[in-house]
Amino acid sequence: MKKLAILYHYCYFTISRRLIRTRPQLTRHQKKLLGRLRKRVANHSPFYTKLWVGEGLAALPVPKMDKKKMMRHFSELNTAGVTLEEALKVALEAESSRDFSPRIRGYSVGLSSGTSGNRGVFMIDDSEIREYAGNLISKIFSPGRLIGRHRIALFLRANSNLYSETGGSFFKFRFFDLLDPIASLVQKLDEFKPTVIVGPPSMLRKIAEAVEAGLRLDPKRIYSVAEVLDDFDREYLERIFGRKILQIYQATEGFLGISCDLGTLHLNEDVIVFEKEWIAGRERAFHPIITDLRRRTQPILRYRLDDILIARASPCPCGSPFQALDRIEGRSDDLFYVQSSVGAWTPVFPDFVRRAVLLSSDKIQDYRVVQNSAKELQMQIRCFDSDQVLIAQKIESQFAHLFGHYGSEKPEISYQWSIADLGLRKLRRVERRFEVPLESSREGGGKR
Repeated sequence: MKKLAILYHYCYFTISRRLIRTRPQLTRHQKKLLGRLRKRVANHSPFYTKLWVGEGLAALPVPKMDKKKMMRHFSELNTAGVTLEEALKVALEAESSRDFSPRIRGYSVGLSSGTSGNRGVFMIDDSEIREYAGNLISKIFSPGRLIGRHRIALFLRANSNLYSETGGSFFKFRFFDLLDPIASLVQKLDEFKPTVIVGPPSMLRKIAEAVEAGLRLDPKRIYSVAEVLDDFDREYLERIFGRKILQIYQATEGFLGISCDLGTLHLNEDVIVFEKEWIAGRERAFHPIITDLRRRTQPILRYRLDDILIARASPCPCGSPFQALDRIEGRSDDLFYVQSSVGAWTPVFPDFVRRAVLLSSDKIQDYRVVQNSAKELQMQIRCFDSDQVLIAQKIESQFAHLFGHYGSEKPEISYQWSIADLGLRKLRRVERRFEVPLESSREGGGKR
C-alpha cells in the first residue's frame, strides 16, 4: 500500500505540474491548495486557530515565522499535539544512535543541521512522507526516464523514514552516512554502482577525487544538495563526471526547488508559495518567505529563510512557469561586513569574497574564508604544489582591493594550508563569525 501511495502521488504531481503552463494557472493552483490547508491548520493547530482568519495569503498570520519562533511555539503550533520535549528526546536519541527509524506516535521526527547556530526540530506524518517521495521522484524521473531500475545513493547528514520506505522494485535508495570514513564510503559506493548520486558538494568532490584515482562510476544524474554549489565546485565536478551537476534545493522547511534538464534551478511553486523579500541594492537578490501548501503536521506558513537567492532575469528556455534562479548565493551569516574609516558598516556579499580568492591563483584546489572580526580573516587553502608565499601575496592584494572599495583598511589574514574536517557540519566556503551591531547590519548593496 505504501508503494501504491507513492506511485499515486508520482502520477498526481507529474500530471498536475504539466497542467500548469502559465503564471495565472499557477496562482489558481496555489489558491486551491491554500484553501485546503487552511481548513486543516485552522482546526488543528492551536497557534494558528486564533490567528488565521479570512481567505488567501493576505490573511495569513503576521508577523512572519522563523526558526526561533517556531521552536518557541512548537508544542502549540503542530497539529499532532506533540510537545517540543517529546520530539527533541526522540530526535536526539536518533542522532546519537544513528538509527533514524524510531517515531513518536507514528510521526517521524528529526533535527535540522543547525547551520545558522539554531537547531530546529521537524516532524512529518506518513501521508506527507509519501507525498514528498512522489513529488521528489516525479521531478527527478519523468515518465520516459522512469523505465528501468534505479539505484539512488544518498550522502546525507541523517537518514530518514522517507528514504527507507520509498524503495521498491524500481527504486533502491541507500543511505551513506557522512560520519563514516571516506575510504569506507567509496568502497560501498563502488559495490552499489548508483545510477543517481545525491550529496553535498564537499562530498561530491571527494567522490570525484576517488574517480580520478581509479573508481569506476557511471551515474546518469548527480544532484548537489545541502550546501551552496558555487562555480568553483561545479566546474571541477562536471569536468570529472562529464555531465551537468544538478541541484536539489531542500531544507528542514521543505522541498524548495530542483534543477530542470537544462540545469536551471527552479523553485517548487506547485507546492510552496514564495514571497520575495528583496535585498536593497542587489539586483534580483531576495530572501524567500515560504508557505508550504502540503505540510500539515508542522505547518510552514510565511516562514522567512535566511537564504540569499538570485532570481533569473529571463525565463528558462525549458518553458517552466516556475521561478528560475541564477543561483543560491548563501545565507545572511555568509555576508562579510567591513567598517569604513568613519565607522559605517557595509555588507560584502559572498560572491565578491569567492571571486577575490579565485582571482588570486589558478593553483587553488579548495578553500574556506572565515571572517573573525571586521579586520581579521582566516584562510584555509589547499593548492597544487606551488609557492605559498606568492599565493598569499596575491590573496592579500585582492582583499586589499575588495575592502578598499568599501572604504576599509586591508584585513589581517592568517593562513592554514589545509582544509579543516567539518564532520557533519555543512561546508561554508564563506563564513562570518562575529556579530554586527543590529542597527548597522541591514543588507544594503555597497557600490557593486
